[in-house]
Amino acid sequence: MYKTEYEKANALKDFFQSVFINEEKTPPFIGEKTEVHVNDVTIVTSEVQKRLKTLNANKSIGPDKLSPRILKELSNEIADVVTKIFQDSLDSGQVPKLWKKANVTALFKKGNKSDPSNYRPISLTCTLCKVLEGIVRNAILEHLLTNDLLCKNQFGFVPKRSTTLQLLNVMEEWISILDSGGNIDAIYLDVMKAFDQVHRLRLLSKLSSYGIKDKLLCWIDSFLSERTLTVLVNGYGSNEGKVTSGVPQGSVLGPLLFVIYINDMPGNIISRMFMFADDTKIFRQIENDNDCKVLQSDLDALSKWADDWMLNFHPGKSTVLHFGNSNPNGVYSLNGKELQQSNTERDLGIIIDDKLKFEEHVQTKTSKARQIWGVIRRSFACIDKITFPQLFKALVRPHLEYANSVWCPSTKGQSIEIEKVQRAATKQVPGLHDMTYEERLKTLTLIWARGGRFDPWLILMPVVLMFGIQSS
Repeated sequence: MYKTEYEKANALKDFFQSVFINEEKTPPFIGEKTEVHVNDVTIVTSEVQKRLKTLNANKSIGPDKLSPRILKELSNEIADVVTKIFQDSLDSGQVPKLWKKANVTALFKKGNKSDPSNYRPISLTCTLCKVLEGIVRNAILEHLLTNDLLCKNQFGFVPKRSTTLQLLNVMEEWISILDSGGNIDAIYLDVMKAFDQVHRLRLLSKLSSYGIKDKLLCWIDSFLSERTLTVLVNGYGSNEGKVTSGVPQGSVLGPLLFVIYINDMPGNIISRMFMFADDTKIFRQIENDNDCKVLQSDLDALSKWADDWMLNFHPGKSTVLHFGNSNPNGVYSLNGKELQQSNTERDLGIIIDDKLKFEEHVQTKTSKARQIWGVIRRSFACIDKITFPQLFKALVRPHLEYANSVWCPSTKGQSIEIEKVQRAATKQVPGLHDMTYEERLKTLTLIWARGGRFDPWLILMPVVLMFGIQSS
């Protein structure tokens, strides 16, 4: 369909550009959330120098053609000049046009490769601008945290609030209800093109209400305005496209701006809500039909909020999970469309099932871990006692250990299934095949060794000893 790389690049550009929306309505009025204001940011040379020194030298060059390696190695020499550029930009409330450009690479997801909708945009922005964004982001975040302006329900892009912490909070509430014989309905909501459909004027009104004023607000306005993108395909660039909405992808400041944009969403409902950026779930204990009606009214309130702020929930990708043996399995709708009921849902990397048994999660993760180990075996000509622990810990174990405090194996069968991955892999190290499993682990320094040090990566060996799994 598209013959040249230039045609492909422009087709992808047109699609990526189509998701943006122009501002149409006047933003709703928002009252002041705080009397404390942050009006500007003072740039300190030592901070700039520190950030330049910590740049990843292996990152790609952005639209400004400045190599992160050069900026890092010359950090001492250029820190003063860069500081002045940053301070002038903030004082004038203007972001250089070059800093508002983005080079976009299209990442194929699945489906027909000739269909532009099957690609995800990966944006590369200017390195120097990202350094300044980091400083501005820290100033805004400090203001929000100091004045307790961020809602407790948001765990995305907020310090000391991780995916695991959110899941633990949710599980604590769910298990407490289920242990007492209660029922729960949980609804997972999908926000369509969330980061791309944030509207500038609405975002600025919210920033102002949270005390971000004057020069800093003008700078953010300039940062969001008149942005452009160019799609690159095999070295060929598309025509320049306009970005008319959304927070910039590939930026440092963008995720925090989105979090601020949806910060007031939980205040519109009475059911429990947890968010990780745009990943949103609401739930409620269901004792009778009235509870189902309350949950439905909360969905209606969220739909109204999304309409006011020009975001859209996707009914087709939003699902309902029913927990509890006597759950009435209520039916819910969003924007007039009935929500799909499901037995499982992927929640921040964990597959949650309606029995909270995590059987499918364990099967999925052990399968993935075996695939990764197979790739390692085919990729390395020699895997010895030194390289094995490094490769296995870095590439295989993270799949088995992620958020393990949430889904910790509840049955002997799950524990054995998880341990089989490491058991089989250690057998394939040359010279260790005839050893017992415990001897292999000691040789590879994966457990306590006499006179040795505890390996923090090991979480599964106590399970082995607990259930008395025989060595082989």
